[in-house]
Amino acid sequence: MLILISLIAVRSKDVLNLVVLICIYIILPFSLTACL
Repeated sequence: MLILISLIAVRSKDVLNLVVLICIYIILPFSLTACL
């Protein structure tokens, strides 16, 4: 049971990291072009 919960936690953490990375890749170019 604990192993299952920890696996789900790791999976969700990976998904969150992916979402954050995607947001950074989407926002950074816009902020750079806005600054330039």
